[in-house]
Amino acid sequence: MVQHRRLIVPVYQTFAFVLLFAAGCASRPPVYDVPVVEPEAPDSVAVPELQPEVETRTPQRENPATVTLLAASAEAAQAGNHRLAISHIERAIRLEPKNSALWSELSLAYLADGRSQRARQYAQKAIALAGDRGDLKRRGWLAIADIEAAEGNLAEARRIRRLYRAARG
Repeated sequence: MVQHRRLIVPVYQTFAFVLLFAAGCASRPPVYDVPVVEPEAPDSVAVPELQPEVETRTPQRENPATVTLLAASAEAAQAGNHRLAISHIERAIRLEPKNSALWSELSLAYLADGRSQRARQYAQKAIALAGDRGDLKRRGWLAIADIEAAEGNLAEARRIRRLYRAARG
């Protein structure tokens, strides 16, 4: 009887892992409800320019646990539970603390939860971690544009979007 139980536990653990991994592969990225308003206004504050660069990134292996956590985050965000979505992204960041894309996702999740100060902090961290990756820098700057819009700085949000949507990277 004892040997039988020893065999069943690993089988259940393996089955649970396969289910979680499969669920992560079948999901979509999180969708956050952030209002975007772009009225006409003059440009004012200077933002560092993004230099278009040649695509030199190496393929990044995806950690299965990170993929699963992002899938869970997407589900929580779609259900309107932004704090749970934040919790899942923070767990993913503990696994990959230098992943700029995860910090950008965390920024957007905090913005969706109404905490723009934290959202700005994490967007800036995403930009800092992006290194010479223009696509990741652009993602961070567009998150900052969303934060500016949410805080009522519509002219600045529009300027940032115009600058970084035109850039390639």
